[in-house]
Amino acid sequence: MCRIHKAINKVYKNRSTVMMPRLGLVTAALALLAAITSGSPAGKVLHAKPQEGQQGYEEKHSSGRSVSKRSVDLTDAKFHVTDSRLPRDVIPIRYQLELQPYPDEGHFKGRVKINITCEEPTDVITLHAHENLHIAHSEVTVKQLEGKPTSTQQKDPIVKTDYPFNHKGYESMAMTPMRILRISSTKKEPSKQWYVITLAEKLRKGIAYQLDLSFTGPLSTESTQGFFRVHNQVHRTKEERWLAATKMSPSNARRVFPCFDEPDIKTPFKISVAHSNHMLALSNMPLETAEEMKNETGWTLDHFKETPPMSTFSVAVAVLDLECISNPENEDGMNVFVFARPSFLSQIQDVVNKTMVMLDFLQNYLGVPFSLPKLDLVALPHYADPEPADHWGLIILKESDFTNDDALTWRLADELAQQWFGHLATPVWWGDARINKAIANYLAALSANQDKCNRNLIISYSLYYEYSKLHPYANLGSQEEYIKIKK
Repeated sequence: MCRIHKAINKVYKNRSTVMMPRLGLVTAALALLAAITSGSPAGKVLHAKPQEGQQGYEEKHSSGRSVSKRSVDLTDAKFHVTDSRLPRDVIPIRYQLELQPYPDEGHFKGRVKINITCEEPTDVITLHAHENLHIAHSEVTVKQLEGKPTSTQQKDPIVKTDYPFNHKGYESMAMTPMRILRISSTKKEPSKQWYVITLAEKLRKGIAYQLDLSFTGPLSTESTQGFFRVHNQVHRTKEERWLAATKMSPSNARRVFPCFDEPDIKTPFKISVAHSNHMLALSNMPLETAEEMKNETGWTLDHFKETPPMSTFSVAVAVLDLECISNPENEDGMNVFVFARPSFLSQIQDVVNKTMVMLDFLQNYLGVPFSLPKLDLVALPHYADPEPADHWGLIILKESDFTNDDALTWRLADELAQQWFGHLATPVWWGDARINKAIANYLAALSANQDKCNRNLIISYSLYYEYSKLHPYANLGSQEEYIKIKK
């Protein structure tokens, strides 16, 4: 048991939040139970690498169908375990991100300003950018900023804060530019999905700088990775419209904007989204201000409140033409909104209450309040991905996820648990994602039981049955409807 506890602590050290108060040795044991029952030492769990070509554990069900043991989260994350790590000569301390999607045309444009601090003298800045993200090389600038970051930011790339979040001090990171540095060259390294900026002089240790990059990219219709679009028919006019949304997990933020796309690097984000006036924009935080765009007739630029420090895969953006229902604001000022087509809203009236019940349970059980002032759930028409697009404060699901009450309970419980163990507490590297997922599954079982109190969900959804090679939960016939079938 001591070995398990040390392993858990190793994964969660240097996190933006400490381990939750109620997650003691018992939960830690459950989190790593599968690895131990399948013969894997706890220490190896933390840095396990997938075998080449491995697609996750599969077993034939009695019906002859192939059943996948692992969720898409782990399946995706495992492919990044052996990714090259970014150099840590420079560390981001704040993002100012502006995005303008054109859903009808199928593309987007944007601009990002990244405040960085120099940890070691260097003349090279390396960050992530997908090969399909087109950066205007001639417009890239690097500026030295007036003032220095705090000592905590200098020493630790992972921003540490106590709960509740108090990030008013991050406003001081928006420092005044002093001078522009000359850039010798810029290039992409497609094999690593890196974007490399070489400077004519070295950055100085302890000094803050700002990267300024403009970019464009496609809104995908073939995949939900990164920034994608789906079509929707307006109920009253039968007009066809396109909606746009993101799915950043596990490492798709680099498809949307240049960034330091590694899970342990957490910084505040100030996000702005442009949209046509007949649409609405959503992000991680509530809307702060909105302004009419002067260079785009009939468009509005929404500015959202600054986020707490978070990973790039937690960043959320959606531009929709949907309506919503919500709960009355509770004592904590927490709001839950559910967005859907008007004709579909009447079928999902109880989703808000169901969500609030499970949120209240998780907050009380963990002793840690939900970290954001709102949570948006979106029933996205024609969303084809079998897995939700989960972000911190914004979860996108298929409409069909809302039509089966039992399945919805499971889905919501899992996604809500990941708001704590996934976005608030984040794996240091992709090899640690299985531990986050295991703990989230355990919490999902507990919170789902609040809604389905007559079922022994903890047993039927135990970590042992899901993660043990000897006893995968796929073998339980009673769980057939909850198992993801891989055809």
